[in-house]
Amino acid sequence: MKFTYRIISLLILLCPLSYTQTVDMNEYIKRARALDPKVKSLESVIMSKESSIKQAGKKINPSIELEAGNKEQFIGFFQDVEYPGKIDGRITLAALEKEIAEMELRKYLIVSDLEFAGDYIDWFFANESVKLFGENKNIVNGINKIVEYNFKNGFGSKLDYLKSKVELNKAVRFLAEAEKKSEQLLDKIYQNSKISASEMPQNPKEIEIKGYLSLDECFALAEKHNPDIREARLKIKIADAIKDNIILSAKPDFNLGISAGYEEGSFAAAFKFGMPLNLWDSKKDAVIESEHSAKSSEYDYQSLILNIRKEISGAFIEIKNNRKSISLFENELLKESEEVFIDAKKLFESGELKMLDFLDAERTYLDVRIEYIEVKRALVFSLIRLNAAIGLTVTGN
Repeated sequence: MKFTYRIISLLILLCPLSYTQTVDMNEYIKRARALDPKVKSLESVIMSKESSIKQAGKKINPSIELEAGNKEQFIGFFQDVEYPGKIDGRITLAALEKEIAEMELRKYLIVSDLEFAGDYIDWFFANESVKLFGENKNIVNGINKIVEYNFKNGFGSKLDYLKSKVELNKAVRFLAEAEKKSEQLLDKIYQNSKISASEMPQNPKEIEIKGYLSLDECFALAEKHNPDIREARLKIKIADAIKDNIILSAKPDFNLGISAGYEEGSFAAAFKFGMPLNLWDSKKDAVIESEHSAKSSEYDYQSLILNIRKEISGAFIEIKNNRKSISLFENELLKESEEVFIDAKKLFESGELKMLDFLDAERTYLDVRIEYIEVKRALVFSLIRLNAAIGLTVTGN
């Protein structure tokens, strides 16, 4: 019975490990965002802007006056009434400022997502490198054993033996450096998101990033989603709203009041109406200033569109070039270098090829695969930069 209890206890302990969910790039970015204090700060700014909208709609508080003397006692109630449209103008401006705050958050998220995604992508391809250098070390270790056997049995050269030991040492060093880089990136991921190494996928699949068919599709999406473009449009609207509010500010407000009381023993009441006269300040110069400000915002918007189009075009061309390179590797270079390596290995093992020639074939095969990893990494980075320029998340959502 005690033995059965121990088995059940062990299974209970192991169950959480069996069902541990691994973390993909999207989940990592989501968790890193949740811990980023800057995100919380920008979200608080948005919440404050919501309060600003409510405050902008408030009317002016009324006032009450008391007057008491030997011969008269009066009480008065007064209310300032704003010219129609002034409250709506303030609300419109406050709402636009809230949208600007939302764009600031969106811009920050795109930049921070790029950084977080970069860490994950670097870790992903560092893993690929670890596998590659591990395989390379095993190959060089096999060579070393063959050369060592030949040398110790009197039919191999000492130079080949020394050279094989040097190559093995290099292979071990390359693997150690790749493993160190992977561990450093895992630590950075943990610092950003508190995701432990056990939660990261042991054999991560390919990172899938959304691609696009044409530049026109990218431009159209950027017009709709890019936060810099949206913010520039909002600034034009703000400039127009400021102009409208300046024009309204030149319109007179009203002051209405009523007072009642006793004057020398007799009851008296009065109705009061007041209105300022715009004799000295018609706001004409302020209106002209706001018109120039609106034009400046429009020019900034046009300039921004051109710059973003250039950025998108550059990323799009980079993606096409990287895809061509990947196609070259997958259709030619990887297959050809592997065939050369396999043939060289057979010839070396049969004694028909010198070790240095075999090592040259082995290094070429390794270099081709390393370069293939770098090109794949470059393609992923160019894709996430394109999505960022469009104004979408790194995966294109």
